[in-house]
Amino acid sequence: MAMNSFKCSAGLAVIAGLVVAGCGGSGSGSAATGGTIAMKAGFDYKTGIVQADAAAGASATTASVLVDGVVMETLLPKGTSVVKGETVDLLMQTNPIISGLMPATTAPVEMQIDDEDGAIVSTGLYLGSDGIFDLPSAGAVRAKRVHKPLTKKRRKDTTNWFKTTFSAVGEVILNDGENGLNVNGKFLTVKNGIRINSWKQYFTPKGTTTFYFTSGEPTVTGTIAANGGSATGTSVQVVLPSRGDGVNIYNGWSAKLTIKVSQDFAYDQTNMIAGDSVWFNNLTHQDHDDIPGSGINQINLEFDGPRN
Repeated sequence: MAMNSFKCSAGLAVIAGLVVAGCGGSGSGSAATGGTIAMKAGFDYKTGIVQADAAAGASATTASVLVDGVVMETLLPKGTSVVKGETVDLLMQTNPIISGLMPATTAPVEMQIDDEDGAIVSTGLYLGSDGIFDLPSAGAVRAKRVHKPLTKKRRKDTTNWFKTTFSAVGEVILNDGENGLNVNGKFLTVKNGIRINSWKQYFTPKGTTTFYFTSGEPTVTGTIAANGGSATGTSVQVVLPSRGDGVNIYNGWSAKLTIKVSQDFAYDQTNMIAGDSVWFNNLTHQDHDDIPGSGINQINLEFDGPRN
Protein backbone atom coordinates (compact mmCIF):
# COMPACT_ATOMS: atom_id res chain seq x y z
CA MET A 1 0.00 0.00 0.00
CA ALA A 2 1.17 3.53 -0.65
CA MET A 3 2.74 5.37 2.23
CA ASN A 4 0.58 8.46 1.80
CA SER A 5 -2.61 6.47 1.64
CA PHE A 6 -1.92 4.42 4.70
CA LYS A 7 -0.56 7.44 6.47
CA CYS A 8 -4.00 8.92 6.69
CA SER A 9 -5.40 5.69 7.89
CA ALA A 10 -2.62 5.77 10.36
CA GLY A 11 -3.59 9.20 11.36
CA LEU A 12 -7.06 8.01 12.04
CA ALA A 13 -5.79 5.06 13.87
CA VAL A 14 -3.60 7.39 15.64
CA ILE A 15 -6.50 9.22 16.84
CA ALA A 16 -8.17 6.12 17.84
CA GLY A 17 -5.16 5.05 19.63
CA LEU A 18 -4.71 8.34 21.25
CA VAL A 19 -7.97 7.97 22.84
CA VAL A 20 -7.48 4.51 23.63
CA ALA A 21 -4.50 5.24 25.48
CA GLY A 22 -3.02 2.22 24.13
CA CYS A 23 -5.91 0.20 22.93
CA GLY A 24 -5.25 -3.34 23.04
CA GLY A 25 -4.89 -6.49 21.18
CA SER A 26 -6.81 -9.66 21.27
CA GLY A 27 -9.14 -10.02 24.14
CA SER A 28 -12.54 -9.35 22.56
CA GLY A 29 -12.36 -12.30 20.27
CA SER A 30 -15.65 -12.63 18.44
CA ALA A 31 -16.62 -8.95 18.40
CA ALA A 32 -17.72 -7.50 15.07
CA THR A 33 -15.15 -5.64 12.98
CA GLY A 34 -15.57 -2.50 10.93
CA GLY A 35 -17.51 0.64 11.73
CA THR A 36 -16.69 3.19 14.41
CA ILE A 37 -16.76 3.59 18.17
CA ALA A 38 -17.32 6.62 20.36
CA MET A 39 -14.24 8.02 22.03
CA LYS A 40 -13.83 9.99 25.23
CA ALA A 41 -10.64 10.63 27.20
CA GLY A 42 -9.47 13.27 29.62
CA PHE A 43 -7.29 14.15 32.58
CA ASP A 44 -8.61 15.84 35.72
CA TYR A 45 -5.84 17.27 37.90
CA LYS A 46 -6.30 18.91 41.29
CA THR A 47 -3.97 20.35 43.94
CA GLY A 48 -3.56 18.62 47.27
CA ILE A 49 -1.68 19.01 50.56
CA VAL A 50 -0.08 15.90 52.10
CA GLN A 51 -1.41 15.26 55.61
CA ALA A 52 1.26 12.87 56.94
CA ASP A 53 4.73 11.64 55.97
CA ALA A 54 4.72 8.54 53.75
CA ALA A 55 7.87 6.56 52.95
CA ALA A 56 8.75 5.23 49.51
CA GLY A 57 7.91 1.59 48.95
CA ALA A 58 8.92 -1.16 46.53
CA SER A 59 5.33 -1.14 45.31
CA ALA A 60 2.58 1.46 45.19
CA THR A 61 1.11 2.45 48.54
CA THR A 62 -1.38 5.04 49.83
CA ALA A 63 -1.13 8.52 51.33
CA SER A 64 -3.53 10.96 52.99
CA VAL A 65 -3.98 14.21 51.05
CA LEU A 66 -6.27 17.20 51.59
CA VAL A 67 -8.17 17.91 48.36
CA ASP A 68 -10.81 20.63 48.08
CA GLY A 69 -11.18 20.70 51.88
CA VAL A 70 -11.58 16.92 52.18
CA VAL A 71 -8.91 14.44 53.34
CA MET A 72 -8.70 11.62 50.84
CA GLU A 73 -6.78 8.36 50.63
CA THR A 74 -4.70 8.61 47.46
CA LEU A 75 -2.40 6.28 45.55
CA LEU A 76 1.34 6.86 45.93
CA PRO A 77 3.55 5.50 43.11
CA LYS A 78 6.23 2.99 44.05
CA GLY A 79 9.58 4.51 44.95
CA THR A 80 7.89 7.80 45.88
CA SER A 81 7.90 9.47 49.30
CA VAL A 82 6.01 12.54 50.49
CA VAL A 83 6.19 14.72 53.62
CA LYS A 84 3.48 16.41 55.61
CA GLY A 85 2.58 19.82 54.19
CA GLU A 86 3.96 19.08 50.71
CA THR A 87 1.94 20.37 47.75
CA VAL A 88 1.22 17.68 45.17
CA ASP A 89 -0.82 17.29 42.00
CA LEU A 90 -3.55 14.67 41.99
CA LEU A 91 -4.70 12.78 38.91
CA MET A 92 -8.35 12.10 39.69
CA GLN A 93 -10.08 8.88 38.65
CA THR A 94 -13.68 9.65 39.49
CA ASN A 95 -14.27 8.71 35.87
CA PRO A 96 -11.95 6.53 33.81
CA ILE A 97 -9.14 8.48 32.15
CA ILE A 98 -10.14 6.76 28.92
CA SER A 99 -13.74 5.66 28.62
CA GLY A 100 -14.18 2.01 27.67
CA LEU A 101 -10.51 1.13 28.19
CA MET A 102 -9.70 -2.28 29.65
CA PRO A 103 -6.89 -4.84 29.59
CA ALA A 104 -6.95 -7.10 26.54
CA THR A 105 -5.84 -10.19 28.43
CA THR A 106 -4.88 -11.21 31.97
CA ALA A 107 -1.46 -9.62 31.40
CA PRO A 108 -0.98 -6.46 33.51
CA VAL A 109 -1.33 -2.96 32.04
CA GLU A 110 0.68 -0.51 34.16
CA MET A 111 0.52 3.26 34.42
CA GLN A 112 3.72 5.26 33.86
CA ILE A 113 4.19 8.99 34.60
CA ASP A 114 6.99 11.53 34.88
CA ASP A 115 8.51 11.94 38.35
CA GLU A 116 9.78 15.09 40.11
CA ASP A 117 13.02 14.93 38.09
CA GLY A 118 11.21 14.45 34.77
CA ALA A 119 12.13 10.76 34.36
CA ILE A 120 9.43 8.35 33.13
CA VAL A 121 8.75 5.85 35.91
CA SER A 122 6.44 2.89 36.51
CA THR A 123 3.91 3.58 39.23
CA GLY A 124 3.02 0.07 40.34
CA LEU A 125 -0.64 0.87 39.56
CA TYR A 126 -2.51 -1.38 37.15
CA LEU A 127 -5.56 -1.03 34.91
CA GLY A 128 -8.72 -2.78 36.07
CA SER A 129 -11.60 -3.94 33.91
CA ASP A 130 -13.51 -0.81 34.96
CA GLY A 131 -10.87 1.47 33.41
CA ILE A 132 -9.44 2.56 36.77
CA PHE A 133 -5.77 2.24 37.72
CA ASP A 134 -5.31 0.83 41.22
CA LEU A 135 -3.18 -1.30 43.52
CA PRO A 136 -2.87 -4.95 42.45
CA SER A 137 -4.58 -5.92 45.71
CA ALA A 138 -7.74 -4.00 44.73
CA GLY A 139 -9.13 -7.15 43.14
CA ALA A 140 -12.37 -7.31 41.20
CA VAL A 141 -14.56 -4.27 40.62
CA ARG A 142 -16.94 -3.60 43.49
CA ALA A 143 -20.26 -1.73 43.28
CA LYS A 144 -19.26 0.83 45.90
CA ARG A 145 -15.59 0.98 45.07
CA VAL A 146 -13.95 4.34 45.79
CA HIS A 147 -11.69 5.34 42.90
CA LYS A 148 -8.60 6.84 44.46
CA PRO A 149 -6.65 9.69 42.83
CA LEU A 150 -2.96 9.34 42.10
CA THR A 151 -0.59 11.56 44.12
CA LYS A 152 1.84 13.02 41.63
CA LYS A 153 5.02 14.75 42.81
CA ARG A 154 5.54 18.25 41.46
CA ARG A 155 8.58 18.87 39.35
CA LYS A 156 11.64 20.24 41.13
CA ASP A 157 12.30 22.42 38.08
CA THR A 158 9.47 24.94 38.26
CA THR A 159 11.01 27.48 35.89
CA ASN A 160 8.09 28.27 33.62
CA TRP A 161 7.70 25.18 31.41
CA PHE A 162 8.05 21.48 32.08
CA LYS A 163 6.99 18.36 30.22
CA THR A 164 4.49 15.87 31.61
CA THR A 165 3.88 12.30 30.50
CA PHE A 166 1.15 9.69 30.94
CA SER A 167 1.41 6.15 29.57
CA ALA A 168 -0.67 3.00 29.69
CA VAL A 169 1.85 0.23 29.10
CA GLY A 170 0.50 -3.11 27.93
CA GLU A 171 -2.06 -4.64 25.60
CA VAL A 172 -5.45 -2.96 25.88
CA ILE A 173 -8.88 -2.78 24.25
CA LEU A 174 -11.06 0.26 23.78
CA ASN A 175 -14.71 -0.77 23.87
CA ASP A 176 -17.62 1.30 22.64
CA GLY A 177 -18.86 1.65 26.20
CA GLU A 178 -17.80 2.03 29.82
CA ASN A 179 -16.91 -0.23 32.73
CA GLY A 180 -16.22 -3.19 30.47
CA LEU A 181 -19.63 -3.02 28.77
CA ASN A 182 -19.43 -3.31 24.99
CA VAL A 183 -22.35 -1.45 23.46
CA ASN A 184 -22.21 -2.61 19.84
CA GLY A 185 -19.67 -5.43 19.75
CA LYS A 186 -17.00 -3.21 18.18
CA PHE A 187 -13.63 -2.32 19.65
CA LEU A 188 -10.19 -0.99 18.87
CA THR A 189 -7.10 -2.85 20.00
CA VAL A 190 -3.60 -1.50 20.63
CA LYS A 191 -0.93 -4.04 21.36
CA ASN A 192 1.78 -1.90 22.96
CA GLY A 193 -0.01 0.93 24.70
CA ILE A 194 -0.32 4.67 24.40
CA ARG A 195 1.72 7.62 25.56
CA ILE A 196 0.71 11.27 25.84
CA ASN A 197 3.39 13.94 26.20
CA SER A 198 2.30 17.49 26.93
CA TRP A 199 3.51 20.63 28.67
CA LYS A 200 2.55 22.68 31.72
CA GLN A 201 3.42 26.21 32.68
CA TYR A 202 3.92 27.99 35.98
CA PHE A 203 3.52 31.71 35.38
CA THR A 204 3.59 34.92 37.45
CA PRO A 205 2.96 38.10 35.39
CA LYS A 206 5.44 40.91 35.92
CA GLY A 207 4.40 43.38 38.58
CA THR A 208 2.00 40.94 40.22
CA THR A 209 2.07 38.18 42.80
CA THR A 210 -0.62 36.13 41.06
CA PHE A 211 0.58 32.61 40.37
CA TYR A 212 -0.93 30.80 37.37
CA PHE A 213 -0.64 27.14 36.53
CA THR A 214 -2.05 25.19 33.60
CA SER A 215 -4.27 22.56 35.15
CA GLY A 216 -5.17 19.33 33.45
CA GLU A 217 -4.06 17.53 30.32
CA PRO A 218 -5.53 17.08 26.83
CA THR A 219 -9.15 15.94 26.65
CA VAL A 220 -10.35 13.99 23.63
CA THR A 221 -13.85 13.49 22.24
CA GLY A 222 -15.23 12.22 18.96
CA THR A 223 -15.69 9.11 16.88
CA ILE A 224 -12.94 6.79 15.70
CA ALA A 225 -12.63 3.65 13.62
CA ALA A 226 -12.88 0.25 15.21
CA ASN A 227 -10.74 -2.72 14.18
CA GLY A 228 -11.29 -3.22 10.46
CA GLY A 229 -13.12 0.10 10.13
CA SER A 230 -12.55 3.02 7.79
CA ALA A 231 -10.75 6.22 8.66
CA THR A 232 -13.14 8.18 6.44
CA GLY A 233 -15.52 10.28 8.49
CA THR A 234 -13.50 10.06 11.68
CA SER A 235 -13.89 13.22 13.73
CA VAL A 236 -11.76 13.80 16.81
CA GLN A 237 -11.18 16.97 18.82
CA VAL A 238 -8.35 17.47 21.31
CA VAL A 239 -8.70 20.33 23.80
CA LEU A 240 -5.77 21.75 25.78
CA PRO A 241 -6.16 23.37 29.20
CA SER A 242 -6.12 27.15 29.55
CA ARG A 243 -3.88 28.91 32.05
CA GLY A 244 -5.41 30.17 35.31
CA ASP A 245 -5.86 33.65 33.85
CA GLY A 246 -7.75 32.27 30.86
CA VAL A 247 -4.95 32.68 28.31
CA ASN A 248 -4.74 29.98 25.63
CA ILE A 249 -1.01 29.45 25.87
CA TYR A 250 -1.03 26.54 23.39
CA ASN A 251 -2.49 28.55 20.51
CA GLY A 252 -0.29 28.05 17.43
CA TRP A 253 1.44 24.97 18.83
CA SER A 254 1.57 21.75 16.83
CA ALA A 255 -0.19 18.54 17.82
CA LYS A 256 1.30 15.32 16.53
CA LEU A 257 -0.42 11.96 16.50
CA THR A 258 1.71 8.95 15.68
CA ILE A 259 0.54 5.39 15.07
CA LYS A 260 2.83 2.43 14.80
CA VAL A 261 1.25 -0.11 12.53
CA SER A 262 4.05 -2.56 13.28
CA GLN A 263 7.47 -2.50 14.89
CA ASP A 264 9.00 -1.51 11.55
CA PHE A 265 6.52 1.05 10.21
CA ALA A 266 4.99 4.16 11.71
CA TYR A 267 2.85 6.95 10.31
CA ASP A 268 2.00 10.34 11.78
CA GLN A 269 -0.06 13.43 11.24
CA THR A 270 0.58 16.96 12.56
CA ASN A 271 -2.01 19.75 12.90
CA MET A 272 -1.91 23.19 14.50
CA ILE A 273 -3.75 24.12 17.70
CA ALA A 274 -6.15 27.05 17.23
CA GLY A 275 -7.05 28.71 20.51
CA ASP A 276 -7.27 25.75 22.84
CA SER A 277 -8.20 22.95 20.44
CA VAL A 278 -7.11 20.95 17.42
CA TRP A 279 -9.28 18.84 15.12
CA PHE A 280 -8.59 15.72 13.10
CA ASN A 281 -11.42 15.26 10.60
CA ASN A 282 -12.35 13.15 7.57
CA LEU A 283 -9.10 11.26 7.30
CA THR A 284 -8.86 9.70 3.86
CA HIS A 285 -6.34 7.89 1.68
CA GLN A 286 -5.54 7.87 -1.96
CA ASP A 287 -6.17 4.15 -2.20
CA HIS A 288 -6.61 2.85 1.32
CA ASP A 289 -8.40 3.93 4.45
CA ASP A 290 -8.85 0.77 6.47
CA ILE A 291 -7.67 0.11 10.00
CA PRO A 292 -6.21 -3.42 10.24
CA GLY A 293 -8.72 -5.95 11.49
CA SER A 294 -6.22 -7.13 14.09
CA GLY A 295 -5.80 -3.64 15.55
CA ILE A 296 -2.78 -1.37 15.79
CA ASN A 297 0.57 -1.51 17.53
CA GLN A 298 1.10 1.72 19.47
CA ILE A 299 -0.14 5.30 19.75
CA ASN A 300 1.66 8.48 20.76
CA LEU A 301 0.27 11.99 21.18
CA GLU A 302 2.55 14.96 21.73
CA PHE A 303 2.44 18.73 21.66
CA ASP A 304 5.18 21.22 20.94
CA GLY A 305 5.59 24.94 20.40
CA PRO A 306 7.42 28.10 21.51
CA ARG A 307 8.21 28.25 25.23
CA ASN A 308 9.48 31.41 26.87
